[in-house]
Amino acid sequence: MGRLPILLLLALVIAPPALALGESCSTTSPENDAQHQCCMDKVAADDQDDWCQETYPELYSPPLVGSSCGTVSPDSRKECCQTKVADNTQDDWCAEKYPELYDPLVGSSCGTVSPDSREECCQTKVAENTQDDWCKKHYPELYDPLVGSSCGTVSPDSREECCQTKVAENTQDDWCKKHYPELYDPLVGSSCGTVSPDSRKECCQTKVAENTQDDWCKKHYPELYEPLVGSSCGTVSPDSREECCQTKVDDNTQDDWCKKHYPELYNLPGSSCASVSPTDNGQYQCCVDKVAADDQDDWCQETYPELYSSEDNTADYPWMALVRGPFEDCAGSLVAPGYILTAAQCVYNGSAAAAEDVSVWVGGKWHTVAAVLANRDNAQFQEFENSKSQPSWDIAMLALEEDSNASYVALPISDVPDMGSWVDQTAWQVPARTVETAQVNVWDGCPADYLWADQFCAGGSGYLQACPADKGAPMLQSNTQVGLASGPGCDGMTSNYGAFIKLADKGVLEQITVWLNSREGTDNSGLDDNVRAWLQEANTYLYGRR
Repeated sequence: MGRLPILLLLALVIAPPALALGESCSTTSPENDAQHQCCMDKVAADDQDDWCQETYPELYSPPLVGSSCGTVSPDSRKECCQTKVADNTQDDWCAEKYPELYDPLVGSSCGTVSPDSREECCQTKVAENTQDDWCKKHYPELYDPLVGSSCGTVSPDSREECCQTKVAENTQDDWCKKHYPELYDPLVGSSCGTVSPDSRKECCQTKVAENTQDDWCKKHYPELYEPLVGSSCGTVSPDSREECCQTKVDDNTQDDWCKKHYPELYNLPGSSCASVSPTDNGQYQCCVDKVAADDQDDWCQETYPELYSSEDNTADYPWMALVRGPFEDCAGSLVAPGYILTAAQCVYNGSAAAAEDVSVWVGGKWHTVAAVLANRDNAQFQEFENSKSQPSWDIAMLALEEDSNASYVALPISDVPDMGSWVDQTAWQVPARTVETAQVNVWDGCPADYLWADQFCAGGSGYLQACPADKGAPMLQSNTQVGLASGPGCDGMTSNYGAFIKLADKGVLEQITVWLNSREGTDNSGLDDNVRAWLQEANTYLYGRR
């Protein structure tokens, strides 16, 4: 037999017979990996073979539900894992082999991380105030808290609104109180309904005590506005106090608070101040009010002729204010529609006077006070015995309940006054009737150790002795208030000089800007556009920027 026929015979013996269509690879000889090759041919020819799919599942893509991408064709595995991640289907093999699909770069969505890590990832996003639309869609419960849950668990861009709702609904949330304290500590003039629920009654009690109107308080704590028999009208709702006092007067019932705050109810036209109690300078103050109201009182004219000896010139000084407080009468100046600047010693004596104990005359009428603002942490003027190297902080601001229509005085935006320059000193000659002025020189003639760090000295032959009613009186230069009367004042010794707070001192001026901004954003800011423009200029002077 020749060589060629022998080789053909061997080939026939070695080569497996071809399978008929539909015949299973299980019938193929298992030698030389023939069954595996047969199954690959089946897959390539799209010829179904259940035996192959069961024996070699890795040849079939996509895998059966629940099977690992590690069992599919190698060139299909990454795509398989991407599908698993997108479908939120767990596959440990994918997490091990393609970790980049499960650990997103900063800023990427939690939808790209391992499915079993996605909720935790979204919780982290919410906690870190990081926006992720995928999280918001797939885990809305993290953004819309159940009743009683904290606003700290909602979408970062919804948290402030959530906390505002909590406050409005009187629902406690410690997270809100920590992150949005401004919702719980209202600015002067804002409602107690916006503070922490457990602080609201105390807030309303303070409002009532300070004679500050708050409709929310009146609705929710009416008992604070209806005084018990015999109690003072100072404890009722601010808009009911005058009516309460009128009732007291009609019933001939004594109320010292009413007598102090509504003296006009006790000094009716034609009645005499002689009937007023002489204690606490009451008769003199009654006569001052009579003169200011142009109400004739022969007893006053005979007893206090100095009140009638001069003409009323207050229209020439519309910003000049008379401050009546619990310690002494003082002067002041209207520096914004709703603010009076005065000396702190007029309204501060270890603690600030209560607002209801202070009233202000300016622009021809009396005003009630909403708040007494003094630098309580730095006040050095008490008894004027502190180190002169420190500021005295002898300034205070009175926030008015109602804006004044009178013209206010401008404040400085540069370092004035200069040494040797002339300034216009003012003082009350007759309170609420006659303003006295003098032109004096800014000089260094005050005795050593006389001035505090925030004061300057001025004086000369025309100097007006700063007696009690003149504390806080404004000093002007070119229609700008540059100082206010400070220092011990009348001490029984005649002098031709005095100490004045320098308003351009940066510490002083910064404090003034803080006070003027204290009610901004409320219904009664006390400001107008001109004052706001000045505040921008003041910021440039103080900080070198607008």
